[in-house]
Amino acid sequence: MSLEDIKELGFSQYEIVCYMTLLSKYPANGSRLSQISGLARSRIYDALRSLVRKGFIDEIGKGSYVPLPPDELYKRLRNDFESNLNSLKEEIKRIEAKPEVDHVWTITGYRKVMDKAREMVESARRELYVRLFATEGEELEACLRAALKRGVEIKYVALGKPYSEFPIQVLHRDVEPLVEANNGRPFDLAIDRGEVLSGIFLQDEENSPVNWSRNWAFVATCREKIRHEFFSAYLHNSIYNDEAITESEKEIYQLIKNDY
Repeated sequence: MSLEDIKELGFSQYEIVCYMTLLSKYPANGSRLSQISGLARSRIYDALRSLVRKGFIDEIGKGSYVPLPPDELYKRLRNDFESNLNSLKEEIKRIEAKPEVDHVWTITGYRKVMDKAREMVESARRELYVRLFATEGEELEACLRAALKRGVEIKYVALGKPYSEFPIQVLHRDVEPLVEANNGRPFDLAIDRGEVLSGIFLQDEENSPVNWSRNWAFVATCREKIRHEFFSAYLHNSIYNDEAITESEKEIYQLIKNDY
């Protein structure tokens, strides 16, 4: 963690240096801390007064200081952050106007998209429609299995050879034209008929825009797109591969057919 990261927790640069220096050598007075840290005495004394006021250090004698133990510092920062976050949440609830139309947001960057996908899977309670390549399937494997275990019904369209198999799954085999037409790997995830993440991972994954929304029309459209992938796969296998549909596939077909 850099100094800039620590400053986001509510410390000034001088407070950070002062606390860290004191942690390495205490008890100590301002003069000693100035010598060890290389900061001017005026800066050190300003930082000491501020840290005492915040409760992160304490004066144990005239001009002698000790730091709050690190584990207690962590607890206080966490509690302060959660308290402020809860206050913000309540204030937002108070003033937030109900939108007439939910906006479709764009998330850019592979890591951010996958973090959002994982968060969505972990929040799912009833159903998940997913359309994934093996790369993303592997990334989401653990949380998908956890969702399945807690009773979420997962309808999985595997684009190409899947990373692993799920009870309600269909294979989209002919993916090369799909990737070529889209200049990348399509990615779709819809949960509980209320939230969707949909887009394409381009060759430049970190600049790949993927859409997220709770807009009911966007959610319904994306969900239907994934749902109809099941029909397309069975039709393709029957017509082009001359494969008879198995009894288990018929059960899945019937389930998807009635899943409006």
